[in-house]
Amino acid sequence: MRYSVSAFLILLLVTCDIFGQTSGRETSVDVVVSSEAPACEKIAAEELSNYLGKVYSNVRFNVATRKSRRADYVIYFGRAESFPQLREQIGDKKPAGPESYVVTTASVDGSRAGIILGHDSRGAIYGAYNLLEKLDCGFYLSYDAFPAERRDGFSFEGWELSDAPLVRDRIVFNWHNFLSGCSTWNLPDWESWITQSQKMGYNGVMVHAYGNNPMVKFSFNGADKPVGYLSTTQKGRDWSTQHVNDVRRLWGGFVFDGPVFGCEAAIVPDAERADAASKLMHNVFAHAEKCEMDVYLAVDVDTASANPQEVIETLPAEARFPIRVEQMRWMNQEAGSIWLANPDSPQGYRYYKVQVEALMGAYPQIDCIVAWFRHNNTPWMALKAAEMPESWRKEYEAEIRRTPEAAKL
Repeated sequence: MRYSVSAFLILLLVTCDIFGQTSGRETSVDVVVSSEAPACEKIAAEELSNYLGKVYSNVRFNVATRKSRRADYVIYFGRAESFPQLREQIGDKKPAGPESYVVTTASVDGSRAGIILGHDSRGAIYGAYNLLEKLDCGFYLSYDAFPAERRDGFSFEGWELSDAPLVRDRIVFNWHNFLSGCSTWNLPDWESWITQSQKMGYNGVMVHAYGNNPMVKFSFNGADKPVGYLSTTQKGRDWSTQHVNDVRRLWGGFVFDGPVFGCEAAIVPDAERADAASKLMHNVFAHAEKCEMDVYLAVDVDTASANPQEVIETLPAEARFPIRVEQMRWMNQEAGSIWLANPDSPQGYRYYKVQVEALMGAYPQIDCIVAWFRHNNTPWMALKAAEMPESWRKEYEAEIRRTPEAAKL
């Protein structure tokens, strides 16, 4: 009998170790998404499940398209239109405008349920991350932060919040070219930046490309636009910054594995640099699109490198006009005369249209192309009235007669 009791106790201890408790089973919560949910909602549902698991460490969270019999609780997540059966439960709490959301609880099929519904996919995503912030999680560009684990069981306490954006377009912008920015990023770094930006409430990302950035290329009248390099410590650092022949020779250089520091797409044979840059940024923008983030591509239009003379000179004389520019060493601009394409002429218009078509062909995920210019002596911004094509000059003079004070601008 003594041996039987001992065997029973040993079996009981093993059972406790395996299942973590002597009675009952682990609490299970299903995060239910629509079977037709887009990729962005599925990604957010997985994140929600994972992060709730970090908050409630002794609770199992699962993503499913319907509640399982084993689930103790259920969380419905997605667009309001995906769960018409919940209309009665949410009543007048229904999200009212673009990117708005509601987080609440209700009795569904006889048990308490959590509800995270958005007016659209973005709204649902912001609802999930804002709920997590209310549960003391924190989201930043470089990392996520989590509170101390709660081991007192799962609860819907505090699941009452709703919100809508005050500003329609919320853009986070990183800058190409300088090594302190995104120029050294590989695809996982870009993807992390996009994902973290969304967690923080942004709905769009902007990328800027200088006129010589190899991600922006096109051909016109048989001439290719010259391109530069993605920045590394060895090549492509324009605007008066300096190169280093071997980064390991710098103080602290022992942290580098090789002589060149830069992204993988920049450390390729020169003949492959444009294709490598385009492939990288295509995949970057594809990730943004999958996450339901708008893509803004800002491209230089005013600098010498953005107006390649080899290409513009293929235009007929009536489709281009000359101007004088000053020397600007910091952007490799020499003093002298250069040509600009006239968009009011058929061939000049085609010159600009080809550039847009090339951008959209390489990056179909783009939602907005931003024409980028500076308040400096760049070709377009240094343009004087006397240098304008005749039709422009007449239009300008007529406007000055109507609004004399504009002459001082």
